[in-house]
Amino acid sequence: MTETPRRNTATLQTLFILALFAAGLAVRLIGFRNPPGDIEGWRQFASACIARGMYYDMLPDADPDRQQQAAYLAATFGVQEPRVFERVVALTNLIFHTELLWLARAWAIAFWLTGCLFFFLLVRRALGFPAAALALLYPLFLPYAVAYSRTFLPDVLMVALLMVGFWSAHRWIEQPCWRRALLAGVVLGLAILIKVFAVFFVGFGLAGMLLAERGLRRSLAERQVWLVAGLALLIPALYYLVPRADFTPGGYFQTFVLPFTSRLLDWEFYLQWRNRLTLFNLGLVVVSLLFTFLLPKALRGLTLGLWGGYLVYGMVLAGPIYHKYYSLSVVFIVALGLAGLAGHLYDVLRQQKLVWRLALAAALLFVIADSSFQARKQLRSPDLSGEPAFWAELSADLPDGRYIGVAEDYNTRMQYYGWRFIAFYSYPGEADLSTPEADPERFNSQDVAYFLTRVEGSDYFIATTPIDRVTKNILYYHYPLVRSGERYWVFDLDNPTQPPE
Repeated sequence: MTETPRRNTATLQTLFILALFAAGLAVRLIGFRNPPGDIEGWRQFASACIARGMYYDMLPDADPDRQQQAAYLAATFGVQEPRVFERVVALTNLIFHTELLWLARAWAIAFWLTGCLFFFLLVRRALGFPAAALALLYPLFLPYAVAYSRTFLPDVLMVALLMVGFWSAHRWIEQPCWRRALLAGVVLGLAILIKVFAVFFVGFGLAGMLLAERGLRRSLAERQVWLVAGLALLIPALYYLVPRADFTPGGYFQTFVLPFTSRLLDWEFYLQWRNRLTLFNLGLVVVSLLFTFLLPKALRGLTLGLWGGYLVYGMVLAGPIYHKYYSLSVVFIVALGLAGLAGHLYDVLRQQKLVWRLALAAALLFVIADSSFQARKQLRSPDLSGEPAFWAELSADLPDGRYIGVAEDYNTRMQYYGWRFIAFYSYPGEADLSTPEADPERFNSQDVAYFLTRVEGSDYFIATTPIDRVTKNILYYHYPLVRSGERYWVFDLDNPTQPPE
């Protein structure tokens, strides 16, 4: 008699979760085939160029010239982490025997939804179905999560692996065995391999769970703990600590740590950090922190450990402040704390009348609809559907030669759609939207010397976005404008009208 109601309940729960995932997928399919320039375009187009280089390298019947150009454009980007996501996309393109940029978005969505699934399984194991289902709404429908979970960035895969890894680690800590320890260590190691910054979350999150459940002395005495920790460090170490021609160990430290240590004494840094947390709804972040203490021991230790890892991560690296996608893992940290609220809320509502439960359901539907609408606005703006044709036509119209300049997404849109490399021209001034004035009094000899140093070896200067006033005046005063349109200006650096001195 009791088996049938339980089976029916399980079926209803499964259907409810499937409906949530279907809704989460549907909102992510808005503008699915639009170019990726809306969010972190420079980083996504870099990954696209790298994946294209891999695809043409593996394509048996590729045109040799096309293959060589694809390899050259891919090689212009430095190696910072193993290019696993790019390889997956390239292999998928190979299966379809054509280059489809939207496949990267499809894979990113699949990775994120996989992370959501294992987050749900983790919370359900600790708190039960109602709390897990309610907490799942946050990573599925938070506008920031919707937008960034479709990006061609390794961070999406890293976060998904973190959730699979912590689900595995939670199972292992509750019911220890060598097989579960092996699985947890391997998956967490893969997360760090994908992006080395995951070491902060793996280290602090794992330590938090172990200290909460077993204490320091017992944890250090268990061989399985050393297996998990050893695998989590060994797997990425085989990549990051081995010198290679295309990768220098310590490059991360020199690039992302040393240049930013002084900011720790600057109060504006912490104000920027606080503003970055608004991506996650600051009120919900505070509520999440408070209700973290109502979580069961292992989950509480994990959540507090992850917050500690994020704190150290932000103090050591500039990423969480200066690039939004570096904070993607915070979505699930906040969601874990909200699971504590969800469990408490369910216990209270279970004792209330039906009308109050229906009111909560209506409120949740409103939140889902509003969040989906906010995400839809972001995914549909701006309209970039004309970008592929624009860059392809512009590239075909340009004279042959070596280019330097300033274009959208650090010139990567041209690099991908136009198959042409443009060296990026960095300038010290602010962008100037005014009409150019060929006035020599608006720049001095130091400005000219800086300009000549930067453009040395280039034949043309191209601009498709506003440039600083000084550079603009140097160009108009000294060099002929050989191509121009509504969005672009091309100057001939080899044939100056008045040679700069």
